[in-house]
Amino acid sequence: MKKYYFILVVVTFCNIVKGQTYSNPYPTSTKVEVEVKKNPYDFSSQFNQGIQAGAASRQASAAESAVYNEAMKDNYSKISIDSLINKTNNFEYVVVESVSGWMSKENKKDILNILNNAKKYQIIDISPDFKSNGNKIENDKVIPSNLIKNKKVLFVSWLREAQGDVNRITQFSIKNSNENVIYESISKNLSYQEILKPLISNYVFTKETALEKVKEMKELLDLGVISKEEYDLKVLELKPILLGNN
Repeated sequence: MKKYYFILVVVTFCNIVKGQTYSNPYPTSTKVEVEVKKNPYDFSSQFNQGIQAGAASRQASAAESAVYNEAMKDNYSKISIDSLINKTNNFEYVVVESVSGWMSKENKKDILNILNNAKKYQIIDISPDFKSNGNKIENDKVIPSNLIKNKKVLFVSWLREAQGDVNRITQFSIKNSNENVIYESISKNLSYQEILKPLISNYVFTKETALEKVKEMKELLDLGVISKEEYDLKVLELKPILLGNN
């Protein structure tokens, strides 16, 4: 019975193969090209973009620093009047009368901080206040009555101008109670501390500083900025210090 079933199956299969065409039930595969769009939120893409942006920022920062450092090499201080040296201990008060020009609000804040931190004088601010946009703020600050015509008071004025993005020119002057200018300087690209040195340091002549002053005056003489008489007077004034006779 089992053999007969096997023969019947084989004959049936042969007849099917002989009389009919076999069709593949699985369709032929077709090649399909799919464009894969980058995910804008893909982490690796953002990371690479961040690296590129950071590199560009560092390059820009380095370029700005190079320009700034180069500008800082171009600095000077010209003191046109100085009757304050060796006399700073004769005063007890500094009245800030005026801080004006470029970024006056920020400059005044720094100036007052430096003067107060030096703890050399009592600082009184009667200078006009300005907004960040440069507009003046009306106020009624006045000098205390006990300081009017007080010989122990110094009056300070500051004017800073910007020349381009980096260079800064500062005019700094100090008056006494008789409104006579006893110190005046103009400087370029110097720090607050360097400009305010007469008011925050032990501003006295040593042999070294006296010699530097003579050399500075000689340069001014050679450039025609001062006369021979002015040079001789300064040398005569400093001679006792240079010779150690002070």
